[in-house]
Amino acid sequence: MAYAVITGATSGLGLEYANILASYGYNIIMIGRREGKLEKEAEKIRNRYSKKVNTVVCDLSIKSDINRLLIYLDEKDKEEEIFYFINNAGFGTNIDFFSDEFKHQRKMLQVHIEALTKLTHFIAPKMVERGSGNIINVSSLASFLPLPRSPFYCSTKMFINTFTESIYPYLRKNGVNIQAVCPGFIKTEFHSRQNLDIKNLKKNFLITWMEPKNVVELSLKNLHKPIYIPHIKNKILFIIINLIPKKLYYKIAESLGDEYKKMGE
Repeated sequence: MAYAVITGATSGLGLEYANILASYGYNIIMIGRREGKLEKEAEKIRNRYSKKVNTVVCDLSIKSDINRLLIYLDEKDKEEEIFYFINNAGFGTNIDFFSDEFKHQRKMLQVHIEALTKLTHFIAPKMVERGSGNIINVSSLASFLPLPRSPFYCSTKMFINTFTESIYPYLRKNGVNIQAVCPGFIKTEFHSRQNLDIKNLKKNFLITWMEPKNVVELSLKNLHKPIYIPHIKNKILFIIINLIPKKLYYKIAESLGDEYKKMGE
């Protein structure tokens, strides 16, 4: 059976992709930073689905780690082809851009852009040669919503969208699916890591919370779409944001930025 590779597989969406693809019958390669947690979750998947699950401890913000990972994946692809490649690794911040140390922004560039493009550059030609395969780049609804407290997060996620759409025609023509999935708020630890007040966020009528499993299932069912926004309410929000005047949007964004700032203090 073929491999499914997932970065950021320790928790959240990445872990859900690993579980669901294992349930489909694929062997799994889980990549993450937290060794103990990663191996613990891998063992659960082995026991649950009786599939081969390999783990790779790797920090995608470190170039030497990426290079080591590429060598490992090249060897694995020769054993069994990699049929799914999920670029899920990523993180957010709730810190003022101008007062924050730039090292945090640099790390985001390395994980969201450099690592993702290097890994795609590695696997896509192999899939094209075989005439089959699937690449999923995890983006965000925030890629369409520039926000004062998350300028790097929003812009790096928009890069993922544009990058995915740019190479979509060539890959699709050669039998390979590529998708940028753009979920909104998901019930994972992603938001609590940014010190956001989850209780207050849940009261916001504009926010639609989704279970990781639902996001992953919808993503996999819509692999033919280069840009995919799960849930009808998120799609409606996307349409509204694109219809309202920019001046009004900037006022709304400023208000949201102030609210996020209070949560992070």
